[in-house]
Amino acid sequence: MEFESELEIYLVEIDKMEIEADNNDYDSPKRMALLTGRRFAYQRGKNLIGRDREDIIEQYTTRREHLRIEIEEHRVRRKANRLPISLRHARFVGEYNGCSKIIDMLNKD
Repeated sequence: MEFESELEIYLVEIDKMEIEADNNDYDSPKRMALLTGRRFAYQRGKNLIGRDREDIIEQYTTRREHLRIEIEEHRVRRKANRLPISLRHARFVGEYNGCSKIIDMLNKD
């Protein structure tokens, strides 16, 4: 299945990016959190293999909308309190990006 093979390719790419990001500099934890979010989205896709394409798109669209709301709420709190981006926020952004990429991948077929 093409969807499954693309997910495997993305997971291998994330493995490589995690090795590159793990260099103990200041932004390393945030990059790792972004990659963790993406990995979560892709691994979730592997669990949905075998389901109807429309069902997968619907589940990812629902999750992406939930993440968008969480990201926006966190952004407002962060700006109001003048806080840096948290690791949780970075993971949500990574997962949001992963969900968007999977939705695009499924819609192009």
